[in-house]
Amino acid sequence: MVAADSRASMGGYISSQSVKKIIEINPYMLGTMAGGAADCQFWHRNLGIKCRLHALANKRRISVSGASKLLANMLYSYRGMGLSVGTMIAGWDETVSKTNFISSTLLFSSHSEGKYWDIIYLWKSYPVSYAN
Repeated sequence: MVAADSRASMGGYISSQSVKKIIEINPYMLGTMAGGAADCQFWHRNLGIKCRLHALANKRRISVSGASKLLANMLYSYRGMGLSVGTMIAGWDETVSKTNFISSTLLFSSHSEGKYWDIIYLWKSYPVSYAN
């Protein structure tokens, strides 16, 4: 289960109350959106394309860890260029269900065996996303 709020803001101004911050990467993976909406949507769409190409080339779908590492590497190559991307990649593959948090500067990883909740924290010590 993945949850996110639906509010978008521009500084102190709330610009929308109905933004979809959970984006489907493929039928087995979801990404959450934090930061610049255009940056997040572009990189999630780009990741979806790369995941499909991986599945076609290798005759099996990419793992959640592999997709997260792929996105982290793509974002790392654009470091210092003003990207505003904070995302959590959640999904399941043949091994375990998994949740990964990726931002422009941080990468947190957490395994979920279905027996407990994983809480991912960001800089100011408050829960950003829950995954089960």
